[in-house]
Amino acid sequence: MFLQGYDISYHQAIKIFKHYGNDTIRILRENPYQLATDIRGIGFRSADRIARSLGVDLDSPFRAQAATLFYLQQMRDRGHTFYPRSTLIEELHKELQVRPERTVDAILELQTRDDLIVEVLEDDERAVFLASLAACERGSAGCLRRMTNMPRRVYAGDVQAHINEYEHYARIALAPAQRDAIEMSIASQASIITGGPGTGKTTIMRGVCYFLAKTDARIVLAAPTGRAAKRLSETTGLEAKTLHRLLEFSPQEYGFQRNQENPLEADMVIVDEASMIDIFLLYALLRAVPEDAQLLLVGDADQLPSVGPGNVLRDLIESGVIPFTRLDQIFRQKDGGYIVENAHRVNIGEMPSFPTPTKEKLHDFYYVPHQSPQKAVNTIVQLVTERIPQRFGLDPLKEIQVISPMHRGEVGVQNLNAVLQGVFAGEGESVNLAGQRFFKGDRVIHILSDTRKAFE
Repeated sequence: MFLQGYDISYHQAIKIFKHYGNDTIRILRENPYQLATDIRGIGFRSADRIARSLGVDLDSPFRAQAATLFYLQQMRDRGHTFYPRSTLIEELHKELQVRPERTVDAILELQTRDDLIVEVLEDDERAVFLASLAACERGSAGCLRRMTNMPRRVYAGDVQAHINEYEHYARIALAPAQRDAIEMSIASQASIITGGPGTGKTTIMRGVCYFLAKTDARIVLAAPTGRAAKRLSETTGLEAKTLHRLLEFSPQEYGFQRNQENPLEADMVIVDEASMIDIFLLYALLRAVPEDAQLLLVGDADQLPSVGPGNVLRDLIESGVIPFTRLDQIFRQKDGGYIVENAHRVNIGEMPSFPTPTKEKLHDFYYVPHQSPQKAVNTIVQLVTERIPQRFGLDPLKEIQVISPMHRGEVGVQNLNAVLQGVFAGEGESVNLAGQRFFKGDRVIHILSDTRKAFE
């Protein structure tokens, strides 16, 4: 009854009571901001509302501490591993009305409790870390330092002879940079291969796997997502897993079962699409790689960084500590293909090439400018339903996908989905779910992980 008097739901009240027991009312009256720290599902905003209802002063040191943690967690969710101390003080005052002096005191108190770590940067600015992120940064650096200081692994036989054998087996001629990349990967305890689309990263991974298979080495392949793992398995002919599955993530304990005490059974761990790895996943991976095993990270450092905190792949390359090969020669280029070429042109700051379409020659890249959003929508519908199917012989429902960089607006995902659904759905069977109508045959994307099914 006490909790529901402050707009706390029955479900939340049960969670709070289970955590605090008979001390619930005393704790909330003393410091309601503990809710944001102790109870999953109750954030700073909810705790702040409850505190105000209980008459807690806006200038309370408890509020300043909770606000500091809350803001750093928001920055973490935006991809930052730390935040500059001066900017943090300024923004907390502006956005949450926390006086600068209170934030300074809060940072010191949270440091004392080991909730925050503060480090001095080169320009004398202070970086404020959540303790968990600081542990991942320091732990990852320590693991990589040990890995790069391990004695160089030596395989029997001439590596270049094995690479020649792989060329004959795969019926390809490797470029000098690709040969060097395979040799570097085989010779290094930790190494990185980076390059844009079509530069031969997959060819190199296949070459490394081909060589290691000859030595009976235990090869482990992984990628951050299920789709990337499936593609890696198809291209190498070996089993590949998602990193979470490889590291045996436990939803119950919300942690990985593979670690330093229970390492992977591997001589070489190869991870594709490494640009998607955040600092949490990197640290978990490094802790699970055996001390004498090798690690090869493969990915495009020019892609967007991971959704989670950190810019792992690019930072590892820029550190200069780990051997890496940067591939810049395009190999996967069909006659008349412009997508891969234009991806590289954009990366180096050049405008894309716009081919002139002809009746005799098909291209894979077209540019159709429109000033009016409505005209753009009409053109998209025409392209999907008529022009692309007629020109390329593709099924509009199974083989064409429209991608938009925004969710809202006339040319956003939501409106385009509704317009195209109206074109294809007709009056077939449908069902209403969460305020949206779905027709039989609609294509959907599953964007949330179901850990119960993912780890069965």
